[in-house]
Amino acid sequence: ILRFRKEVKRGGWVEEFRSKLCLVDLAGSERAHDTGLTGVGLEEGIAINQSLSALGQCLVQLCKGERVNYSDKLTKLLAES
Repeated sequence: ILRFRKEVKRGGWVEEFRSKLCLVDLAGSERAHDTGLTGVGLEEGIAINQSLSALGQCLVQLCKGERVNYSDKLTKLLAES
């Protein structure tokens, strides 16, 4: 996450500009069987797939104008965006 804040003073006014940039690596949505992973690698792959599924559900809810359930670590991180 990169945050930027800039204040510009003009006369008696102070203008404030804020921006936030989130960079998220969404790679890793392979099928568990195809990867051949076991143990910790398999568990990490499952966690990644669950996060991607939760993100997909959030996007669907946003598009439908529904209340969004930010229940996953990834979706909580991006909730402000």
